[in-house]
Amino acid sequence: VEGAATRAVVAGDTLGKIAAQTMPSGVSLDQMLVSLFRNNQDAFDGGNMNRLKAGKILSIPDAETVGKIAPSDARKE
Repeated sequence: VEGAATRAVVAGDTLGKIAAQTMPSGVSLDQMLVSLFRNNQDAFDGGNMNRLKAGKILSIPDAETVGKIAPSDARKE
């Protein structure tokens, strides 16, 4: 997507660290974690949210996209 924010994953990065650094105001960390995960399935080994692959380029979702995930759903996931 043109104009979409991206971020390279480097060794030692975690999904939580990236989410905290890229999170738009007005959304929860849980919402950002789930949104990053859903938008970048290929960047995770075995579809595991905790196994982020170094060298991947993550697409960073915008506030509107992140906000579409219900906070309660994000917490469960």
